[in-house]
Amino acid sequence: MNFTKGIYGISVMGLPMSNKLSIAFDTYFRYLHLVRFLTCLIAVIVLSACSTTIKYGIPPNVSSLNKLQQGVSTKTDVLLLLGEPRGKGNTRLIASNPYLFDILFYEYSQSDGRNVSTKFLLILMDKEDVYQGHLWFSSNDLMGMELK
Repeated sequence: MNFTKGIYGISVMGLPMSNKLSIAFDTYFRYLHLVRFLTCLIAVIVLSACSTTIKYGIPPNVSSLNKLQQGVSTKTDVLLLLGEPRGKGNTRLIASNPYLFDILFYEYSQSDGRNVSTKFLLILMDKEDVYQGHLWFSSNDLMGMELK
């Protein structure tokens, strides 16, 4: 643009004063829109680069399950190997049997915003707090164990 100094300030390419004001505001708003667009673009790039992984619980240490002996290991042994459970409960495995097993419940979930991985480990204890077995479930792999 061709700027010249006039009596009332800067004259833009010899246009009348009303057009000078119009050009100034038009240029200002164009730059304002450009700045807003670039700011939004940078925010999108930064936020997408900072994707958060959400974790819930502690992964169960299933590699130590082979150290537990059915009918021998105690609740203390289980807690020493696996740590504190996320929950407790009980179950009846056979409907006709009135005997309830206590359950120690271990859970771990992880999500990256697109994929969710969940692992569950249930430890069965009898009423005398003796280990009777376990069940485990995973949404994506075998929790580091091989099937036999």
